[in-house]
Amino acid sequence: MKRQSKNEYNKYLNIFYALSKYIKIQNTKHTLLCFKHVPRSILKLDSTNQYYITKQEKFMIISHIHNYEHNKHKRYIVDMVECFFDSKTSKKTMYSKPLHVHVELISNINLRQYDLLLINIDKLRNKHLYKLKQTDYAFIYHLELHKNHYIHNLIQSNLSSISKDIKKQNNELEVFKKEDSTHKKICMVVKRHNIFVLKNISNHTLVYTKISQKALKALPKFAILILNEHNEIVEVLGSILESKHDKIISMLEYGYYQKEFDANSIKQAVNIIESFSNIKGHKLPSIFSKKTFDTTLRYDLTHFAFCTIDPINAKDHDDAIYFDSIKNILYVAIADVSEYVIENSILDKEAKNRAFSLYFPNQVFPMLPPVLSSNACSLKPFTNKLAIVWEIRLHKRNANVLQSRVFKAVICSKASLNYKQVHNLIEKRIELNNLDISKSLISFYKFAKILNKNRMKYGFDFRLRDFIFKVDYYDRLKGISQSNKDSSHLLVEEAMLLANKESSKLLQSMKCGIFRNHKSPTIKDFNHLIKLLSQMGYDTKQFKKNKNKLVNNTDDFKSKRSKFMLDSLKHIQAQKNDIFSNDILDFCIVRHFSKANYMACNDGHFGLGFESYTHFTSPIRRYADLIVHRIISANLYKNDKKIKFIMDEAKLLLPHINNMELKFYAIEYFYKKLKMIRYAQDKFPFQEKVLILEVKNNIAYGIPIQHISYCDIEISLFNNNSKIIAPTIMEVLVVDVDFNSMCLKATFCNEFTK
Repeated sequence: MKRQSKNEYNKYLNIFYALSKYIKIQNTKHTLLCFKHVPRSILKLDSTNQYYITKQEKFMIISHIHNYEHNKHKRYIVDMVECFFDSKTSKKTMYSKPLHVHVELISNINLRQYDLLLINIDKLRNKHLYKLKQTDYAFIYHLELHKNHYIHNLIQSNLSSISKDIKKQNNELEVFKKEDSTHKKICMVVKRHNIFVLKNISNHTLVYTKISQKALKALPKFAILILNEHNEIVEVLGSILESKHDKIISMLEYGYYQKEFDANSIKQAVNIIESFSNIKGHKLPSIFSKKTFDTTLRYDLTHFAFCTIDPINAKDHDDAIYFDSIKNILYVAIADVSEYVIENSILDKEAKNRAFSLYFPNQVFPMLPPVLSSNACSLKPFTNKLAIVWEIRLHKRNANVLQSRVFKAVICSKASLNYKQVHNLIEKRIELNNLDISKSLISFYKFAKILNKNRMKYGFDFRLRDFIFKVDYYDRLKGISQSNKDSSHLLVEEAMLLANKESSKLLQSMKCGIFRNHKSPTIKDFNHLIKLLSQMGYDTKQFKKNKNKLVNNTDDFKSKRSKFMLDSLKHIQAQKNDIFSNDILDFCIVRHFSKANYMACNDGHFGLGFESYTHFTSPIRRYADLIVHRIISANLYKNDKKIKFIMDEAKLLLPHINNMELKFYAIEYFYKKLKMIRYAQDKFPFQEKVLILEVKNNIAYGIPIQHISYCDIEISLFNNNSKIIAPTIMEVLVVDVDFNSMCLKATFCNEFTK
């Protein structure tokens, strides 16, 4: 560190030297983790020239040590509790908040429960397992805090409350408990310098195991092995060249192991289903009549022409819609899963652990047992089903919401439609068998177009490429087609967005709930995006003139900054570019966006342009939606105590839900990547247009943009004298696949476009 003036030197002292002024370094009670790149502002000088951690900063206390392995170093996987200072009282008051964070830490030091780790929380957020490498920290020391030291007093005075939070968290979430059966590694046999070794597919590290070279050589090429925590082979799946293993490889790649549903939970589901077999509803009062509307009743809507609209092979039907074209009232009915899944029951605990349904082209791993997800809760046609319904009256010209209310109901869907049928009805006027449904959908489509037009003033419409994979029973690829949104998707999307928005408004009025937040890009990401788009030939002069609008970081400026970002990107989206198509532009924009997540406070949704948003419409396949249903149901019954109980539980669970969402997205994406690689293998060699994002050491790295997707492509430039400046589009010849790096290999073609 450069020697500076005394004040500057004190201001920018790193954590270790600052704390060592008051802390003895010994092999005793507390552990401190010091990052090399931790913000210097984390420590402040008070009036007595003592350092303290600012109340804006957070740190972690180890709540549970799962396991460790004795090799050259000790390897720990620990759960930690997030701790922070209460800004409403004083800097010397500390709170703890359970935050599900797994950290894998390699160290020679013995870690203990309740050890303190000073850590960058943002590095850990939204990650299921964050691995701390040797380069991430400068020192790990056991520290004995002086009895009169500020942090020591804080920890000692708050250990009891922290212990309660930890105990509650561990009781609520079984995912925190050690499960030896799931501590497995998925490895591939690869050849390095004429020696066969095992490579962990997840983190690309080499794994040592006591297997002879002769045994490894006898295995199939690119053999996939499953190892236990002792690095012993427990199963040989076969070769990665065989497509039948793609699902299991994709799941194991991200440490997910789908279990069968517990027999007791299925039995519980069957018993609950029987109890609701003959339920009937009351007559629904007019939307104008508030006096006669009793929110504790379930109303009969079986005479309405509801219909479900889903992909052609859908097995679960969460939502059904009906539009009254005379009164301009939209009814969005969502399966009332909360009636079947009781809080903290065996059934509920299994749903919590899964958090989402995992989808593959020929198989679904549901969040709820099939007896519920595909039968009792699913809104199948010509069967009375329990639902929670939003009744929304729209203005006949501008489609603004005039009135809305939510209630429990019994509905009977009159048809199960797919998107193609609805598209043919709207665009080609091919009538359905049920004329009431035809009239309902055609009438609402006029409003859906207005709703979409209004929404596009404040949000984005991304034109991204997506593909549909057709596979057989044995998971062999049979074909790939590109998915395109049409009028049927717009109709369903606007109806669901409307129901989600109204649900969010209700939660806002209750001052509690689960919200779907999407923050605007950081200034750094946005500046990088603008620079990239400028290199791609888009006009960014308007942004450069008003760049100062991004600087101020006060709350008053945050909404203005988001508006400025929105306007800038929409202005760029409206431009024409002879080289880069709309889907490439939108791909680059989305890459610089933050990930949407679930939170117990509302931060708005930047991508959709909504001030408030939640997920209400898919309780069969998303646990967050089920929580929202429970909150709304408790509000209908005016049960404030239950609402508080649900929210206390939900706050503990949200980090797990966010982690599982990221994990399931990664699994599904990796599966598509494997399938796309196999599709490319059958066509070698073939020409493909590639968007080059980086050129390094005579290797161009890019993504395909013409016939295939999901894969990364590496192009060797050693034998070519042309200078390529990224970003650019070039024509390449795809010739091979490297299963070590899971990317396609290509050679340079003479023709390319800058």
